This record gives sequence, C-alpha cells and structure tokens, in this order.
Amino acid sequence: DDLAKRNTRLQSIQKAQTERRKLLDDLKTALTAAYTDQADVTVASEGETVALSLPDKTLFDSKGLEISTSGKALLKSLAGILTERPELDVDVVCHTDNVLPKDKSLADTWDWSLRRATNLVRLLIAEYNVNANQLTPVAKGEYYPATSNATPEGRQKNRRTVLLLRPAMPPVPTAE
Repeated sequence: DDLAKRNTRLQSIQKAQTERRKLLDDLKTALTAAYTDQADVTVASEGETVALSLPDKTLFDSKGLEISTSGKALLKSLAGILTERPELDVDVVCHTDNVLPKDKSLADTWDWSLRRATNLVRLLIAEYNVNANQLTPVAKGEYYPATSNATPEGRQKNRRTVLLLRPAMPPVPTAE
C-alpha cells in the first residue's frame, strides 16, 4: 500500500516535470520559428526560462538609446507571441559597454542600460499592445560583460539585450 502511494506520487511529479519541459520547449520552438530569418538572433533554454538575445546593431539607433526602425520590425514577432501568451513574464535585460554615448542626460552605464530597457518596454506596450504586467525592464550596465571592453568589437558584443521569458509553470508536487 505504501509503495503504491509512493509510485502514484512519483508519477504525479514526473507528469508535472514533463508538462513544465513541454511549456519551455513549445515556447523555444515558437521563438525559433519566429526568428528563423534573423541570423543574429539566438534562442536558448536556461533553467525555467527561454532567453531571446537580440542584436544591438539592429535593435537600437546609432546613439544606442532609441529603438530603430529595423528594431521595431524585429520586435513585431516577439510582440505577437507575448500577446498570444499573456501568462508569460518577461525580463528585458539590457547590457552596455563601459563607454557612455555623448548624451549629457546619462549619469552612468546603469542609466544608459535602464533607458534602453524602458524604451524597449514602452515600445512593446504602446505600438504592439503588449500587456505592461508581463514586462520588467532590467539594467545591467557595464557590469556583466560578455567579453573585454578593450576593443570596439568587444564593446559592441557587450551592448546586448536579452529577454528572459518565463511561462507560468504547473507546480511540482513535493516528495514525502
């Protein structure tokens, strides 16, 4: 009797884990399909999130603050997925390099990355009708570089935007 209860509990845990994996795989598949024509866009599973990395040179204007016309086109597919899936939570994580653009209104690289993140969030809400409750702008500044800031190429790689998408996950029953 005790063994039967444990097996039932184990099956419910395995079922919940399978459902969670399926949610993440379905989201990753949808994002990958939406961006198949975009060479610089990457989609990866990271734990219980799916990370969508968007290329800085396409996403932002030459000053590195406002979303460019090509960036708006790039965000259209993402916006479609977000409006179809209101249960998704998204952290819009913007990174910068250590050289501020010539904009006197920026205090530091955190300010720069926060402005980039909030500009992206505002655009998704205003132009694509994404629910504001789904989006959280996150500023990382220069403090999590992907590579060295010693060269222009390195600084370009460090200016990046990663959207961390988290689907609403079914709870996993606890083992007794």
